Amino acid sequence: MAPKTYLLAQLLILIGLSLSFTPASSIWLSLLVAWSVAILLELILNAARKKIVHLPDAALISATIIVGVLASSTPTPIIALVVAISILAKHFVHYKGKHIFNPANLGILLAVFILGQNPEWWITSNVFAIVGLGLFVMYKLRRLLTPIIFLALYFLLLFITTSDIHLEFIKNSLVADFSIYFFAFIMLPEPQTAAWTSKGRYINSGLTATIGVILSLLQVKAPLIVALAATNLLTPLVNNYTKTKKYEN
Repeated sequence: MAPKTYLLAQLLILIGLSLSFTPASSIWLSLLVAWSVAILLELILNAARKKIVHLPDAALISATIIVGVLASSTPTPIIALVVAISILAKHFVHYKGKHIFNPANLGILLAVFILGQNPEWWITSNVFAIVGLGLFVMYKLRRLLTPIIFLALYFLLLFITTSDIHLEFIKNSLVADFSIYFFAFIMLPEPQTAAWTSKGRYINSGLTATIGVILSLLQVKAPLIVALAATNLLTPLVNNYTKTKKYEN
């Protein structure tokens, strides 16, 4: 089974587990619209630009993440627009032949800051499934240290920047918001926008954690989404710094 297939299966399992907490009718409509736009646009662009036709699994993954992170009440026209922009950005916003931004993250960023939508992370209802499946999929992708380094540094920085640190605060920080685990295991390791080398990916994990904590302290909306976009912009510099041959995913 291809790594992207594992990731898509993981997302579908998380959606299934979360439906008991979220209105199913609105979710399925959003998913249907998102998948339809992603598949159609990806097929058209691949056929026109690359003269190839194949199952657009990466586009399906991006569309599913967008729907899973944005509020379940997000209007379907906005879902369609955001998914379309994310797919177009993947094809046309490049640096040295590689797209710059994580497509799903860019779509969410635009939805939140340009279109006035809210991130709800409704797909993150079951932390055991997120972490358990996440560890398995990251092992298959050979990216296991990427989320682990991010989480370790994120929580370390969060704790040392808190003036009133105590056991209850630590416990609440670890379990109060499951979105951090979804972000770490699913959004952060996206192969096409990752650094070329293991060292570069570890640096990116540290950068994202550091920027995310700083933005959280500044009470910036959607700090993890903004942090990942900033890290995507810094990735060419990280690649240049590591000075190692590109690893092809």
